[in-house]
Amino acid sequence: MLSEVGVAMDIFPTFLKAAGGDITEYELDGLDIMPEITAQLTAAAQSWRNKIEERWKNYWLPRHGRSTDWW
Repeated sequence: MLSEVGVAMDIFPTFLKAAGGDITEYELDGLDIMPEITAQLTAAAQSWRNKIEERWKNYWLPRHGRSTDWW
């Protein structure tokens, strides 16, 4: 979920730029919001990855001397 407000007029410039178009060729009121979207999604993915790595380290990682009765 994005924390910034976006409006319908931002969709066209965002898709145009994502498709490789040049938004300066048009007189647009909207903005390319792709940098904001990718920044927030990257942060969310990194947070998820850190939580998984922590869980692996604390719970799932086999350790020497740990009971292996569950094998």
